[in-house]
Amino acid sequence: MPTCQVYGNKPDTGPGQLSAQSAMDDVNQAHAAWAVTMNWTADKTTYTSNAAGVTGDDLEQAFSPHFQGYHVVGSD
Repeated sequence: MPTCQVYGNKPDTGPGQLSAQSAMDDVNQAHAAWAVTMNWTADKTTYTSNAAGVTGDDLEQAFSPHFQGYHVVGSD
């Protein structure tokens, strides 16, 4: 299952919950078939999609513009 993690350089420096939710809403609006879900903590946010054909790279490319200054890492 493809995922994308967003996190900062130190503990508790992940994106805020509201900005993480807003980014997910934007990506889901742009790519409704992806049905991205989110797991948020203060350390990092993990986005997941169960849609066929979606890769971790796709998620990384979709979320990177929302989180400049953070590490955005997609994986399959």
